[in-house]
Amino acid sequence: MSKYIKDGSSVLDLGCGKMWLRQMVNDMQYYPVDYCDRGGDTIICDFNKKEFPERNADVAFVSGSLEYVKDYSWFIQMIATHSTICVLSYCILDDYPNIRERRRLAWVNDLSKKNLIDLFERNKMSLQDYQKTEVNHHIFVFAKEKQYI
Repeated sequence: MSKYIKDGSSVLDLGCGKMWLRQMVNDMQYYPVDYCDRGGDTIICDFNKKEFPERNADVAFVSGSLEYVKDYSWFIQMIATHSTICVLSYCILDDYPNIRERRRLAWVNDLSKKNLIDLFERNKMSLQDYQKTEVNHHIFVFAKEKQYI
């Protein structure tokens, strides 16, 4: 996923966890965001309380956290408001259809590939690239400008 981030970009790592991204991209302005303190410069925001950082960035990086956001429409709107590009991984309903299993994993929403693309398009971000990895992860890249990729 980090290959979609150009050197010199500013990046909001939304749901940063252990901040693996920080070591993967050179020359990046990095803003780690999570619901709890993950280190000295963590911006603490609970997306389920509709908290979002008051910071704009070139890229919103969302790896494995959208599944845990209750108001995903609001969250995607905030991403579109605060960034130009979104690099996102999400376990889509198309490939993970068992709702009981999704809830067991503490996932609180159930979006298909089409639902996800439609939500970003409503917020004026179009799909630029899409990959399904060997381990069944879905990587999406949305951008406000077609020329990015």
